[in-house]
Amino acid sequence: MQITLRNLLGLPVVTESGVKIGKVVDATLDCEAHAINAYLVRVGFFAGGEKLIKPNQVKQILADRLIVYDASLAEPGTRSSVVKNLASQSALGGAASMAEEK
Repeated sequence: MQITLRNLLGLPVVTESGVKIGKVVDATLDCEAHAINAYLVRVGFFAGGEKLIKPNQVKQILADRLIVYDASLAEPGTRSSVVKNLASQSALGGAASMAEEK
């Protein structure tokens, strides 16, 4: 299956057991590999935050949701850590963000 970036953004993210995590708000690309490096998921509505989901944490992407493994909830990842990693990788010509940090 293929999905456009327009359809990926806003996609609900749930665990394989059905726990709602949030929605995809951004993604990072590895420009050399032409692949998604990470999905940035907004968690919660008012007091929520953001969670980084790596491709190896994703079980399946469907037209109406992105399903992650239950264990991915326990793994850390935030936008600030992603931005720091991207900055160091970009200096080496690695990954690039698809949207600038707010």
